[in-house]
Amino acid sequence: MQENSVMRIVYTVFLGVLIAVFVGVGINTFYEAPTPPSTDIFTTPNKDETALQEQQTLYNSQYLTYNEAAKSYSRNVSIIVLICAVILVGLSLYYERRSSIIANGVMLGSLFTLLYAITRSMMSEDTKYIFAATTVALGVALFLGYRRFAETKSTTPGKKKK
Repeated sequence: MQENSVMRIVYTVFLGVLIAVFVGVGINTFYEAPTPPSTDIFTTPNKDETALQEQQTLYNSQYLTYNEAAKSYSRNVSIIVLICAVILVGLSLYYERRSSIIANGVMLGSLFTLLYAITRSMMSEDTKYIFAATTVALGVALFLGYRRFAETKSTTPGKKKK
């Protein structure tokens, strides 16, 4: 009985997306993001210009603190996601000979996870870190592509197999 190739592709893509979502939701569950400052100070009308300026100054300082914490959070999430992506690449190579569908789904999940890591690194606004994360992602993608798709020559030209 021949398997339906369309269903194999759909399952592989679904597994890849689900793995990337799993990593993102897992990080969000166990590593909480910083909370933005409350805008409640602006809900009550204030006719005193000095008090309004003080509220605005307080909010601005809280927002700057939050923004710095959010950048640090994004960098840390990116590091965690990069580590998860490398582990997923290892899993896809491990399952390569056991089940091609699972291996391809995990490989696709690792690639989606790498994209998520690059996106989070960009949210850190640290250009050196963005470059480092992109370099790691490129290295992982090249290694995975070489390992999974490059043709290897088992014999040298001119020699016959015994």
